[in-house]
Amino acid sequence: MGKAMARSPCRSRGRRHGRSGSLWCARPTRPGCPVDDLPHVIGVLVEVEEHARLRLRSTPATNGERSPGREPEVERQLTPQEAADVIGGVSARWVLRHTKGLRFRHDLSRKVVRFDEAGLRRWASTRRG
Repeated sequence: MGKAMARSPCRSRGRRHGRSGSLWCARPTRPGCPVDDLPHVIGVLVEVEEHARLRLRSTPATNGERSPGREPEVERQLTPQEAADVIGGVSARWVLRHTKGLRFRHDLSRKVVRFDEAGLRRWASTRRG
């Protein structure tokens, strides 16, 4: 018990966390974490969550076993503007309004939405008359 505890990076008031910096101050109950760092931490957490979700979606559910020599197929994720370009003749806003609740739409956060390209193309082909 004679060892001193390491200080949290958040306790050094002048230090800002870089892109690869520690997320320790993501614990808002930690005393001494500067409030100014919290928006940056939230942004990093959203980015990490998005990468984790994309990785989970691209990993096949085969108990972690992969066939040798073959990489899993990664489905392309589109932004609303890219989805509008795929459909053609519509705006990103139109895509966001008309795809709520559909399986190929993934709301990563309140302001970040991604679309599975294959699902979007299937849906768009059924809507064209």
